[in-house]
Amino acid sequence: MHYEDGFPQSLLDKFTAETGVKVTYNTFSEYEEAVQRLLDGEVADVTWMSNNNLTVLSERGLLAPIRYMNVPNFRYVNASFRDLSFDPGNKYAVPWLWGTTGLLYRSDLVKQPPVKWSDLWTISRAKLAGVWQDRRTMFGMALMSLGYSVNTSNVTEIDEAAAFLEARWDKQTFVEPIDPYTSAAALADGTLEASLGWTYDAYTGRGLNEKVVYLLPEEGTMLWLEVMLIPANSPHRATAEAFINFLLEPENAAIYTNAFAYATVVDGAQPFIDDVIANDVTIFPTAAMLNGAELFQPLSLEAEDALNAHWERLMALTNKES
Repeated sequence: MHYEDGFPQSLLDKFTAETGVKVTYNTFSEYEEAVQRLLDGEVADVTWMSNNNLTVLSERGLLAPIRYMNVPNFRYVNASFRDLSFDPGNKYAVPWLWGTTGLLYRSDLVKQPPVKWSDLWTISRAKLAGVWQDRRTMFGMALMSLGYSVNTSNVTEIDEAAAFLEARWDKQTFVEPIDPYTSAAALADGTLEASLGWTYDAYTGRGLNEKVVYLLPEEGTMLWLEVMLIPANSPHRATAEAFINFLLEPENAAIYTNAFAYATVVDGAQPFIDDVIANDVTIFPTAAMLNGAELFQPLSLEAEDALNAHWERLMALTNKES
């Protein structure tokens, strides 16, 4: 199962040509959907997941440990993405892609460019294009605006973040939310003046209109990490490991990055990445640009429950407003 943004068919065909194994490709619209489908017992060989969704699956016994003798290309995974606190020793998760979260705006339409997360709400026609569906990102914006960690388990801080969002939760922001995969086009044609977004939106938007600008707010960016997992019910575990190993081959990792402009964790992929992408600091930011950055981590159960309860109330408010 993979996010519905797609997967290069050429890469799937290459795996089939090398192994004789045909890949059946299923998609999901958001990581929470993928989590629920696995909780409901759906059978899959490999699934892609946000790292902060890992704990609920591992604690339920729904993941198979990775047998690294079958994944020798793990050696190419950059050391910065290995052995992180959410998965010590990379028992279940093989890192795959990463990127930043920031603000996008039209330089010719916005009189006062944003510099902080909260500035998004000061722009007259700003709508949070599709991102209202992503609860961790929305709460992350609020928490960073308040000077808190995006990974706080302090319920009082989460309550404050909910109040911050609710105070800004109006029709101006949330009327007709736009799908995140169309936000770049909406910025390019002027439907949106500003939006929260990711590196893919920035790269695509700039390609459509050079006036689309992407910046990382001064409080810091929220880093996301996509990982590859093997569900415990996989009937083809060895083949799943072979597919993961295939994707970690530098040339193959570069095929994906060239197609979607997401940063790969694979060392050695750089020579195979198109120069315009490899040299784009929006996609591969410098260390200085990542000052204050935080990688999303799993929350404590208490914090998760508090955040979800607030989110349900905010969603109810959205439905009431509409």
